[in-house]
Amino acid sequence: SYALTNLFMIVSLSIYGFSAFRKWNTVQVLLDSLVMSFFVIELIWLVFLNQNIKNILQLRSDWVSTAGIIMDILIIIWIVIWYMSVRIGKIPLYLKFMAAGVLLYSITDLVYYYQYLYSSYAPNTIIDAFYEAAFWLMGISALLRFDKKEITIHTALYNIGQKGKTAGLA
Repeated sequence: SYALTNLFMIVSLSIYGFSAFRKWNTVQVLLDSLVMSFFVIELIWLVFLNQNIKNILQLRSDWVSTAGIIMDILIIIWIVIWYMSVRIGKIPLYLKFMAAGVLLYSITDLVYYYQYLYSSYAPNTIIDAFYEAAFWLMGISALLRFDKKEITIHTALYNIGQKGKTAGLA
C-alpha cells in the first residue's frame, strides 16, 4: 500500500476541488456528493466488507489500512463527482489522463486492501502492474499538460447547464 500517496492525492484534490468547486453550484455539488457517497459506501459494504461487521472491527485494529481505505473512497467519490458534474466546458486531455490515473490507482489500492484483509495478496502479481499503469497515466498527464501543442486557454468547467455544452461562463 502507498498510504502517503493517498494523503498527497487527497491534499491535491482538496486544493483543486476548493478552487474549482467555488465556481460551481453548491447545491448541485452537495447533492452529487451525497448520492455518490451513498452508492460507493454501499458498494464497499457489499463487496469489500461482505456485509460482515467483523470485517469492520478487524480493520479498526489497523488504522493505516483504515485511513488508506477511507482516502481511496474519498478520492473515487471526488473524481467521479467532478467528472460527472461537468456540464459546461471541455475537459482537457491531460486532466482526463490524470483523472484516469488517480481513479485507477484508488481502485487498485482498494483491491490491494481487499486482498490484504482476506490474506490473499501476493507480491509481483497483476495488482502491481495496475499500480504501475496508474502512475504511468499520471506521468503521461504531466507530459501532456506541458506539451507546447496542448497548452491552450481552456474554458472553465462548470456544473450548470446541459451536458456537453462548450460555451464558457464569465
